[in-house]
Amino acid sequence: MIRMAPPEVARDAQQSRPTPARGRPRVEGIRSSKAPDGSRAIEVTLSWPDGTRSEGHGASVGLPEAEDRAAAEATIAAILDGPALDRSLRLRGTKAVRAFDQLVIVAAVDRGVEGRSRPLIGSVCAPKADRIRGAVLATLNAVNRVIEGKAGPPR
Repeated sequence: MIRMAPPEVARDAQQSRPTPARGRPRVEGIRSSKAPDGSRAIEVTLSWPDGTRSEGHGASVGLPEAEDRAAAEATIAAILDGPALDRSLRLRGTKAVRAFDQLVIVAAVDRGVEGRSRPLIGSVCAPKADRIRGAVLATLNAVNRVIEGKAGPPR
């Protein structure tokens, strides 16, 4: 027979646990500007739990797929500019996939340590109107455990 704690005890225990999001950066801003030639510059600003801010920049040729990649590159650059301990992150790529009438942005990031690499995958359902934000969030989803220090070394 399994005994369960009363609901108020379980609730108190859940509230006293640290939330996993404490060490994760938050998206403070995403700026995107389009040049007359059709290229796009993307700037991602992250705020960290310790109060610091970091920025990353990316550029694309104006195609939606290139803009997704540029947003992910800007996110990785902002992470590497911040206080995160892991500096071994490299963007492998991004992909937009239609699933169930929604646009899902998938980001693949490699984490390499001592010659070994571990792929990290993140995804987010993004509205068509804001693919760039979707690519930023998918990239953060891919690396959040590494940033928090909860992922082991590559196998």
